[in-house]
Amino acid sequence: MTYSVPLLALTLLPGPPSFSPREKGDLKVTVANVRGDVAVLFTMSPAGKLKYIRKVPHGEAIDLETSEGVRWVAVFAGDSPGSEEFTATAADKKWILRAPE
Repeated sequence: MTYSVPLLALTLLPGPPSFSPREKGDLKVTVANVRGDVAVLFTMSPAGKLKYIRKVPHGEAIDLETSEGVRWVAVFAGDSPGSEEFTATAADKKWILRAPE
């Protein structure tokens, strides 16, 4: 016994997910902390909520996987507290954390 499925039904079945060229983790950003304090890195949601990612000690550089348009925040709580922001783009893949002048 053979079953046949109408062609219309086949076109309505879900296929594999499609992905845009800019999915999560498609960019690598280098973060260099040349400030005198430890940097605590967060990502910021469009609603303004922070999500802890990791710490970057003074004098170290790390590579982060991210996506274009993701907002990053570095917070410093040492001798000169403060923060810096960075938005990931394909054209700007380096973020250098410096002491304020």
